[in-house]
Amino acid sequence: PGRWSYSPESRASARAALSGSMKFEVLLETLEVRQFRGRYLPYSTLRKQLSALKSKQPTEAQDAAAKWRSTVQAEASRIAAHIESGLKELQVGLKALSELSKNAAEGNAPPYMEIRSLDAFDNLSQGLGRYRDFAEVNYAVLIKLMQAYDEELDTNAGVNTYLPAMVETLRLERFDAAEDDIKEAMRSLSLVSGLEANPRVARMMAGLGTLRKSGLGNADFNRPSF
Repeated sequence: PGRWSYSPESRASARAALSGSMKFEVLLETLEVRQFRGRYLPYSTLRKQLSALKSKQPTEAQDAAAKWRSTVQAEASRIAAHIESGLKELQVGLKALSELSKNAAEGNAPPYMEIRSLDAFDNLSQGLGRYRDFAEVNYAVLIKLMQAYDEELDTNAGVNTYLPAMVETLRLERFDAAEDDIKEAMRSLSLVSGLEANPRVARMMAGLGTLRKSGLGNADFNRPSF
């Protein structure tokens, strides 16, 4: 309630469930964000390594399974580190934008800066959304891999024991917190005072969306159309 979107867990689970209607590798390609191409969990490689465990002797297979899990955990940590780096950059941008927005709201900047600030808030929100999508797709890959692990090794430890720790590494809950930070910073603008709206909606309410749609994105912002 009060969020701009469903929880990462529910959306990623839905994406993982979609794999029943098409080959999972194909599904991943359709969900891939171009910005992160080549950085996703290597599902096909990890899946092949998992299938190869069947040909090993029981003792050898046990050691190989532990090594495979460590590899997956390391990949999850790599994904988490990339997300952390990206979110830190967004936070730096948000801090600078917050100061600019406060100046605009206090009359210490030209009036059109509020509209430009809304535009920048929307860009930040979209950037955050891309990182969220990246995290959720990788979460779906982890679910699929651990389901396959259980199937290949005739166990339930993959989903019940190992998956939660890997998902914890991704820290999916931080996206909602980051969205709240953007929303809170945006409240300083008089254009959205007292409104509960995300940056995209606020932009449209301020007329910026109409300006861009009509091809006037570089129009004189001293005379906005709202």
